Amino acid sequence: MKAITKDTRGRFAKGNPGGPGRPARETELSYLRAIHAACPPDMWQEIVTKAVSDAREGDPRARAWLAGYLVGAPKAEVGLLSDEEEKERFNFF
Repeated sequence: MKAITKDTRGRFAKGNPGGPGRPARETELSYLRAIHAACPPDMWQEIVTKAVSDAREGDPRARAWLAGYLVGAPKAEVGLLSDEEEKERFNFF
């Protein structure tokens, strides 16, 4: 297998083999239908309710799972803010 190389901007360099790509839409839909059949919305509601309860009781995995759905992963920032910039940016009160 040929090594994958990237250019200085992190993009795939010329000559890299392409991957299999995303599955065909019909294939993707068949998987989504199977998931929905196994876990319909009322069951999903029960799962989410349990996760909320567990998170409130201090379960860190439940909190992380919920946070991933509700607010997404935190985005890393490059560079530091001065004290004034930090006060201005994070002054919610």
